[in-house]
Amino acid sequence: MTAEVRKFPPFTKSFWQTIGPSLVTLGLGIGSGEYVLWPYMTSQYGFGILWGALLGITLQFVLISEIARYTMVKGESIVHGFARIHKYLPFWLIFSTLIGFGWPGFAATAAALLSHLFGIPAEYSRFVAIGILVFCAVLLLAGKNVYSKVELIQKIVVPFSFVLLVFLFIRYFSLDSIAEAARGLVGIGNGYFGLPQGLDFAVFLGAFAYAGTGGNFLLGQSFYVIEEETGNAKYAEKLSLHTPAPKHVDSIKENIVISDDPESIANFKKARGFQLRESAIVFWLLGFLMIFILSYLSRVLLQGMADIPESFEFIIFESQVITASTGAIFGVLFVIIGAFALMSVQLGALDIMGRFTALAARISRKFRHVPLGDVYTKAVLVQMSFGIILFLIGFSEPLWLIIVGAVINAFAMAILAILLLITNTKHIPQAYRPGILIKTILVFAICCYLVLFGINLVGVLT
Repeated sequence: MTAEVRKFPPFTKSFWQTIGPSLVTLGLGIGSGEYVLWPYMTSQYGFGILWGALLGITLQFVLISEIARYTMVKGESIVHGFARIHKYLPFWLIFSTLIGFGWPGFAATAAALLSHLFGIPAEYSRFVAIGILVFCAVLLLAGKNVYSKVELIQKIVVPFSFVLLVFLFIRYFSLDSIAEAARGLVGIGNGYFGLPQGLDFAVFLGAFAYAGTGGNFLLGQSFYVIEEETGNAKYAEKLSLHTPAPKHVDSIKENIVISDDPESIANFKKARGFQLRESAIVFWLLGFLMIFILSYLSRVLLQGMADIPESFEFIIFESQVITASTGAIFGVLFVIIGAFALMSVQLGALDIMGRFTALAARISRKFRHVPLGDVYTKAVLVQMSFGIILFLIGFSEPLWLIIVGAVINAFAMAILAILLLITNTKHIPQAYRPGILIKTILVFAICCYLVLFGINLVGVLT
């Protein structure tokens, strides 16, 4: 097969037109670490652990930027890139995503919040969770364009949530608390440095993995760059439901060679600059501000109080304090945005799993002529059914499900960073590859995730 040589296309979009991929990537993971784990730990141990959130989301920013680099240059999804390393790696993505996000902890937590809000008895909460799973699946499978629906939801949920949180932050602003929180960004806590004594390491690892998005959710950046047609991503096949497969589909796409002439390099640098700016502002800055504000609120509102629940119910406790001091409407809205954020994560789990499965089928010779939409639909329905079965047999403890998923995702992220290092230093032209700084950060990320996972695994086994 003859390789096709292409120039890197001109980048003509404005900054506001590029906003989308990082917003969706952030929005689909914002309910886990942001609303649950980091505020939960901060309410228990203070601000001294916030350095972990800053480091965690910074590493994820680098990872999603490198995912975008590959897709913009190569003109194919990152899943195809991993298949170039080994043909079975796409199936690893399916497996690790299923065990990492197949646990419906996000639907369970959202259901618990909504059940409390509407006075539904706790024993019926699992049925609310099942309803959430079904709703998410129907939302994804209705119509043809999946991305447009997911993007629209995030463009509503994320800004509205941020505005409410900023209002609450101003309402409970305190210079002393801000100074304490600032010290926490460098690991200085009240009576400890780095990690407090008694901290459940599994919870910390889960929060670190979910600082931003987490796990294989990060690979969604590749799909959304394709949807926005950035760079050579405009040549990649988009996911569309109810659309026949192309007549000529190779198991792995034709090898595209990108020209390294000055014009192509200049076009790439312009597109790359806009992509980095979008990811830095929307994913890194907005994502960390949401973690910071939610953690700040949990500490300020709950500090010194007795009988704070040691589970997700601390969110409900927090909303009750907001209701008493600011007004019922704000307490209700706080619960609602938390529930919708968690529902967004569940929506993202179904979407990402469906996309991985569809692309794995496209790469496989046996199923390469099956329409992407058909495989995607079946994968979404299977994962929904898996979650329903878990609820029906009794696995419904929200915090436990989220922590288990997060610990698994920490290992998946280490593998992800290794694969990115290989694809971006081997399978794209020299002129478009990452520099030494990015390579060093990727190696550091690999070490962080593996060490944290290893420590937690040893703790479990002993």
